Formats: sequence, C-alpha cells, structure tokens
Amino acid sequence: MKPTQAELMELLDYDPVNGTFHWTHSPLVYINVRGKETGLTGSRGHRKIVINKQDYKAHHVAWCIMTGVWPEQVDHNDTNRANNRWDNLREATHTQNMRNRTMSKNNTSGFKGVRMRNGKYLAQIQVNGSKVALGSFSDPVEAAKAYDAAAIKYFGEFAKTNKELNNY
Repeated sequence: MKPTQAELMELLDYDPVNGTFHWTHSPLVYINVRGKETGLTGSRGHRKIVINKQDYKAHHVAWCIMTGVWPEQVDHNDTNRANNRWDNLREATHTQNMRNRTMSKNNTSGFKGVRMRNGKYLAQIQVNGSKVALGSFSDPVEAAKAYDAAAIKYFGEFAKTNKELNNY
C-alpha cells in the first residue's frame, strides 16, 4: 500500500522550487540519513525514492505531497525525467505523456515527425493511433514546420515541437 500524504511528509521534505527531496529529522527516519538529500536515478532517467523497501518515482511522490493524491501519470513538461520542480510537473494521461516526447534516437532526418522518401521530406503525425500525412516537401525545415503546426493543433499544451527542440 502506498504511503499517504501525511506519511510522506513525515519522512520527506520536498522543495518544490528545486525539485529535491531530503529526509526529515523524524524518529521514523534512520539517524544516519536524517537531513540528507535522497533520490536515486533509475535506468530510464527518472529519480526514485525508496520507502519501506519499495521504489517510488520521485515525481509521483512530489505530486502526492503537493496534492494529497497519488497520480496515474505525471508528465515532465521539459522532458527531463530528473527535473522534479513543481512547475515542471503536470498530471497527464498516458496518451498526453507520449505526445510530449523528444525526437526518437532512430531519427535520421534531424526533425521530429519528418522522414525522407524518394528524395522528398515527408511530414506526418500520429493522432489517436492513426498516422496523418502532412505533406511532401523539398526542404526539411518546411516539413518540420508542418509537423509543428499539426502537433500544436492536435496535442495543444502537450506538443513537443521541432522549434522547442532547437532543430531550426
């Protein structure tokens, strides 16, 4: 069973400005870690905190401390999985969280939502499981701009555009 907001606050001090966690000076906390910063970086870049031999994602812990409820998913607005500042976190559905992704490591065009085919740059976006063709362009930047416009249209505040990624 997950700890309650009150239990978390007895164990941890969360700094919403810096996104850091420190163990409190509570008698429930081992004496040798009281006051020390906590949180380990997991294999996928998320920070995690171990409480009663159970791993919890730090951004979920922050959400519970600040709101009183455990979230289903929390999105890092800047896509930095280790940045747990409160102003960088927002509750999201799985679909919304997936929309706020950076460019795939397998990308060869240098632009999100753009691939090369037969000497042309094709822009496309996936919306609700379906691929939407956005056009064929001779200039990769124009294709990237087409993707960006569609991402803003379909994904709103969760859009991660090429312009944000400093690709043009």
